Amino acid sequence: MAAIESKIGLAYVYCDYRDQKEQTTENILGAVLKQLLRLLHNIPETISELYEKRVTQGKSLSSADAIDILRYACAQFSKVYVCLDALDEVGDLRGLLNALRDSPSSMQIFLTGRQHIQGTVQEYFKDENEIAIEAHENDIQLYFQHEIGGINDLEPDAMDQKLREVTLRKVTESAKGVLV
Repeated sequence: MAAIESKIGLAYVYCDYRDQKEQTTENILGAVLKQLLRLLHNIPETISELYEKRVTQGKSLSSADAIDILRYACAQFSKVYVCLDALDEVGDLRGLLNALRDSPSSMQIFLTGRQHIQGTVQEYFKDENEIAIEAHENDIQLYFQHEIGGINDLEPDAMDQKLREVTLRKVTESAKGVLV
């Protein structure tokens, strides 16, 4: 299970509040695994064997199976980066964090979510590095003005001034408390 030299694994999952039923720990881990395994030329035999075993048993992969496969998959890379975006939208946050806590040490995890989950995340990752990043209102306004009605706007006449102001206010308000 030696890692292939200088091969980087990358996976990203956006947690959508409209899809909480489907965003189980197993499905999120499965999405990460699918992205990592697609980067490999060949699926390691150990992973194929475990998958075949579960299929013949008529069972789905469990969280424990997914973490085992994740270990084998991560061993194929020199480094693995996983981004889980909008973690506050996950129904079983504690189950997912518990599974992630057992993830391979070669896997670097980048989590984003609203501020109210920060304490829960810290419970599971006490000794990990944390960098809190918050969007400043000024930065949001500058970005918005540059993109909407600015030089990058592909449809500058799509919004009148009043709609731009309302949209900017709503975007700025909804960004409060977003933590990276």
